[in-house]
Amino acid sequence: MSKERRDCDTSRWRRDASIALGAGIAVASAIAAGSFAIGNLSGGEAKSLVEATMPTSRFLCSSVMGALATILALMLTLLSISMNAEKELRETFYKRIQQIAFYAMLSLIASAVFLVLHCIPVAKADELPDWWMPAVYYSMLSIAAGLAGATAAVVVMLYAAIRDLICIFGLEQDHHLRVDGDCNADEA
Repeated sequence: MSKERRDCDTSRWRRDASIALGAGIAVASAIAAGSFAIGNLSGGEAKSLVEATMPTSRFLCSSVMGALATILALMLTLLSISMNAEKELRETFYKRIQQIAFYAMLSLIASAVFLVLHCIPVAKADELPDWWMPAVYYSMLSIAAGLAGATAAVVVMLYAAIRDLICIFGLEQDHHLRVDGDCNADEA
């Protein structure tokens, strides 16, 4: 692969990853801003909020795990379609799929760990310092916002990969990810 081709593929990959990162940060920031708008909490207020937030937080973890596991399974179909097609794709496409799968796997593991942490009965604990429950509450909100942001980023990266496949196979356009494609073919 020529240096010009490698630079073109890398710049497009970085652009799509930057868009996905921006989407993930925007989602996480919106959730965090709404959550932290509550202001400072005392230990008693935080304890009641932790108890109220636990079921929703568990549901979020389960939903994120289900969504990411489904995405990973459907990516196998995406790979099958791309490998069995008549048009040959560049290595960059497969590296992108590998990157998406890696981030989906990390997010799935983080969600599973967060779900397991729900088994610790922090709301039932006695003799805790005053700062403990607000710290637990804000940690729960931060982790939940991070998981939602990570899931949004994975979905945006997957959308970019699917968009490119549609251009190549569905619309039969000349595309930079085709082995015989022009680097400037899909500028739009």
